Amino acid sequence: MYREFHIMRPDGDFSLSLLRGTGIIIKKPAGRTSGAKLLFKNARGEMDVCMTPGGTVFIMAQTQNGVIFKITDSDGVWRRFDVLVPKSGGFHEKKFALCPSGGEVFAFFSLSSAGKTALMATTLSKSGRTPAAAARLSSWDAFDGASDGSFVCAAFEDEAGTLSALISEPSRKKTSLIPLISGGGFSNIRVRLRGGALFTAFIRGGRVFLIQTDIRARVTREIRDMGEAAPGARMAFSVTDGAPVVYLVSENKLVTVRCGGRSRAAVRSETDLTGLGAREIKRVYPGECETETVI
Repeated sequence: MYREFHIMRPDGDFSLSLLRGTGIIIKKPAGRTSGAKLLFKNARGEMDVCMTPGGTVFIMAQTQNGVIFKITDSDGVWRRFDVLVPKSGGFHEKKFALCPSGGEVFAFFSLSSAGKTALMATTLSKSGRTPAAAARLSSWDAFDGASDGSFVCAAFEDEAGTLSALISEPSRKKTSLIPLISGGGFSNIRVRLRGGALFTAFIRGGRVFLIQTDIRARVTREIRDMGEAAPGARMAFSVTDGAPVVYLVSENKLVTVRCGGRSRAAVRSETDLTGLGAREIKRVYPGECETETVI
């Protein structure tokens, strides 16, 4: 599923995307189908984008040689800075998750070496700390990150097959680990934070599940079975007005699952994608973001 970031800034919106064989491109305004300009050529694989409350845009990705970098436009000029040059060298698949909180950007990414994969954590401000391992992952994409202004979270599956949430409260300089569910086999892990509630969605055994956790009480309030997921389906996830929405994209079908209250069943709708395609749109606002899938 093609991923595009729409930067919704007061002085004008624009979009960013990473195209295979091309690099990071920018389009103005967001959603424009033509007039793309190349921002950075030597980029490959996944990337993530966020914006601070002050309007500074951060991009995190890797070069074709595996160097992890950030790009910012803090003073109206795009500049690139290396974050980490892996000792192993060469390109390896990596996932990135940028989580703005206050004036800081917390970054999570996967790093593989000698058959092991670590969840790395760092910050991307000018005084950003050296990336450090926060956990061991079951695979390079077995995590996701989110923030809501008060908390920063990374949900991940570790080597033992336990899905956990690493929760940070920057204002109190406090970090805690909340185990969510064990048993392994988690894929397409997606998280969102809303008002102290952590929403974690994932695919397991061909079905979609949603976990809602009270962060302050460290209690999982609900685990819901959201229905079947087609083999190989890719998932996008959002929480709008407190209501979780799951988007499942398979080869020729888009399934949208909207979750109601505890007593209400999830509502599924299907769209035929034959001859069409779907994009995951991450709308990036100052200090927050939202995701949706459009055709």
